[in-house]
Amino acid sequence: MLPGINSRRIGGAAGGGGGGAGLVNVINGAYSDYETYPTAATCGITYSNSGNVTAVGGPAGTWRLSGASSDYDIRFDINGATGTWQNLATSKSYTLSRSLPGDVSSTVGIYIRRASDLALLDSGTSTFNVVCDPG
Repeated sequence: MLPGINSRRIGGAAGGGGGGAGLVNVINGAYSDYETYPTAATCGITYSNSGNVTAVGGPAGTWRLSGASSDYDIRFDINGATGTWQNLATSKSYTLSRSLPGDVSSTVGIYIRRASDLALLDSGTSTFNVVCDPG
């Protein structure tokens, strides 16, 4: 039902004197959940400050391969609307849910940049779909 993980790795340059930001890995995939009302359908992804990606209804993995989480910022662009850059010193999530009968979906662009010079290091696109069946 769910395709495998699609991901890319791009190396960051280790600079002299400032500490080097390392490699990052954006996890791409399809996330979904199907529930029968009154149970809410929910799927989502969390880029944790521990360097792991946890997910409900789709692929997970490791986003930070080197450096400290605070070296990086993340942005979620939802259905073409540009999001806000947020530092990964604390975990950041995107969740899609539906508690009433029906379905909803979204396409999310995920971007990770180096906080020190704002260089984009990796990006990808994931799809999210939830269905709350009326039963």
